Amino acid sequence: MEGVHYTVELKGNNIDLTEDGVAHAEIILGTDDLWDENDPWARFVMNALKAKVFYRRDVQYIVRNGKAIIINELTGRVEPKRRWSDGIHQAVEAKEGLKIHVIIG
Repeated sequence: MEGVHYTVELKGNNIDLTEDGVAHAEIILGTDDLWDENDPWARFVMNALKAKVFYRRDVQYIVRNGKAIIINELTGRVEPKRRWSDGIHQAVEAKEGLKIHVIIG
């Protein structure tokens, strides 16, 4: 919940978890340390929040044939061969209830 579990800085496209947000995530995920370097949970949580807050359907992407397709913000054209990196594309797919495509390599 924005303002309780996380804060958003639109100017810098930044999201920060609050102490309550960290505690809530740790309870839900069943972990004692969300920021443990050996667990991917922190990155997954942050990517999910970024997908929720900053990536808007029909603005940054469209959903077509069960896939999230990036819209080029300069041209307005869809770019079906492009994918966001660092797990953002998978977070958008999860947000939309799509099959999550993992690119290896």
